[in-house]
Amino acid sequence: MYNATLWAASNGVRVVNISWSGGTNAVLEAAGIFLKTNANGILIMSAVDGSGLLNGPNQPDVCCVSMTDAADNFQSTLYGPYIDFAAPGYQIYSTTTGSRYAAATGCSYAAPLVAGVVAWIFGLNPTLAPEDVIGILTN
Repeated sequence: MYNATLWAASNGVRVVNISWSGGTNAVLEAAGIFLKTNANGILIMSAVDGSGLLNGPNQPDVCCVSMTDAADNFQSTLYGPYIDFAAPGYQIYSTTTGSRYAAATGCSYAAPLVAGVVAWIFGLNPTLAPEDVIGILTN
């Protein structure tokens, strides 16, 4: 994922979503720095599925996303100082194999929602810096 993020940044991609845990990883932090520096972009990752506190190091250039349910309550997700945002990820109705649909749960559903909002904001105003977009979302 490090190499894929570098490739994306080198080819003008501003928003990268990695839907598996690793938001506390220093190698992915380096990828986030590269994306921010070279493409004026943001790296988004899903938090770890599970319950309780995950006390890992905060990587400031990786936006880590936990999940909530339909009532905006945390569900089956770890929390801690590295979590930047939360989005719906509990019992999400989606496509599955065999041309079917089913409900499933995971931070990997939440992170792409945040990535989509980030991309939409960049699309509305391409002159925004990553810090501007994070500020908009935080406010």
